[in-house]
Amino acid sequence: MTYTYSLPASMSFTGKGLLGYSFGPLNQKDLEIYYIEVEKGHDTFMVSKRITRTYYVLSGSGYFTIDDKRYSVGAGVLVEVPPRVEYSYSGKMTLLGLSIPRWFAENDTFTKFNPDVFDHDLPCALDRLSTWKRLVHRIINR
Repeated sequence: MTYTYSLPASMSFTGKGLLGYSFGPLNQKDLEIYYIEVEKGHDTFMVSKRITRTYYVLSGSGYFTIDDKRYSVGAGVLVEVPPRVEYSYSGKMTLLGLSIPRWFAENDTFTKFNPDVFDHDLPCALDRLSTWKRLVHRIINR
């Protein structure tokens, strides 16, 4: 049985504003832990169907936008995002993320793009969101 885990050698997911590593699989079947390096932020705003996500800011600063309210964060701050609440995050920071239960296909609904990540190259047509969702889904499931 495995009791200790090291940062994986290769990234588990990447996006325009971040990259991340997933530890595991863990012995706790309902828990997933991520190490996330945020350069700009999460590419999209999203809503989870069932997953509660908890983020601990290891270093850096930025903000989380949760249910249309902005919360400034810095090292040492813990952020909890319940299911069925829209959120995203922006800034330059390193996060430890926990998902309970683990991420699963069709859990997340991407609602809009994060303008802090895309700046001026924000995709112009919202109908491209479904294409974007498929791309993000492929990246996450690598």
